[in-house]
Amino acid sequence: MSSDKIEISKSDLWTLVLSTLRYSMGRRSYITALTPEIVKRYSGAFTEDQLRQIMMEIEDGLRIEAGSSGYMGMMCDVSNWSSLAKWCREELSRERGVSGKESSSGYIFFE
Repeated sequence: MSSDKIEISKSDLWTLVLSTLRYSMGRRSYITALTPEIVKRYSGAFTEDQLRQIMMEIEDGLRIEAGSSGYMGMMCDVSNWSSLAKWCREELSRERGVSGKESSSGYIFFE
């Protein structure tokens, strides 16, 4: 049985994305480029507080990076994190829509 669709609760999605973000910060691998894409792709499922938390955690890491080069990874990683923090700030400043289709059970369906 093959399907391109999955069903995941908002709370599980949030846990997975936040864990991925925290794992990725400071790594020196491909995951630092994939994580911002994941955050953006599923951002419509996050509350404003959750998106704000992502932004604040990145900004906290960038502040540490400023005093301790390498904390957030290589310079290309720092650039990716800075761009994502900026994107989050811009996203929070405008009205946000929801991507994905929400069911009455609180699950979101992504294709």
